[in-house]
Amino acid sequence: MRVLIAIDKYKGSLTATQVAMAIQQALARCDTAWNCDLCPIADGGEGTVDAIVTALKGSWMAAPAHDALGRPIVAPYGIGQHAGISQAVMEMSTASGLAIVSDLPPNPTRASTYGTGEMLRHATAQGVGQILIGIGGSATNDGGLGMAIALGWRALDAAGTEITDLPAAAEEIASLQPPPNLNLPPIIVACDVTNPLLGPTGASAVYGPQKGVQDVPFFENRLRHIADLAEKHSAPELRDTLG
Repeated sequence: MRVLIAIDKYKGSLTATQVAMAIQQALARCDTAWNCDLCPIADGGEGTVDAIVTALKGSWMAAPAHDALGRPIVAPYGIGQHAGISQAVMEMSTASGLAIVSDLPPNPTRASTYGTGEMLRHATAQGVGQILIGIGGSATNDGGLGMAIALGWRALDAAGTEITDLPAAAEEIASLQPPPNLNLPPIIVACDVTNPLLGPTGASAVYGPQKGVQDVPFFENRLRHIADLAEKHSAPELRDTLG
């Protein structure tokens, strides 16, 4: 008999791969003639990268990075072949997540997506043709500013001086200067929400309190300022994109 084991994680206990292997071992004790196919699955949340890397028969990489509060970490992500393309699969929460800074008080003023940018930079250096990144579970409310800095963008004040205390000093930014040789592969962002960046259903109002945001108007204005700067280098409807 051939058995397909398609199962999600046991949250907080076992990954989907570990659960599937446990079932396979149990079935083997019942009948060694059974041929089991393991197919870990996920719903887009925790464990999704593990399931995708397993499905792609990929390998794991380790990116030197920093967590949301600037401490050095090693951020794992996977690489596998999909439709003939080398694809990196990663989760923003691996570098910039709430869980890895839960030992410290929330600090949304300083929490940065810099580590996520370091992961993207590392994957790009491996020569991948595409990056899939899940964006749930972050500890940050910086509009991706830290990520951009890690990828070589420079934040300048009105005098043209580079600002390094980011995102805390985001209000002082007068312009963003793109890097001269940024060559990222296509990036697919995976998320399961339909929130815009700003407004009553935006990032600060809905998700900010989970990250320690108390003064929602302050962070709303900060994100609006970052969007104003970013949209000088992108489509003007960026802030209205759902997700």
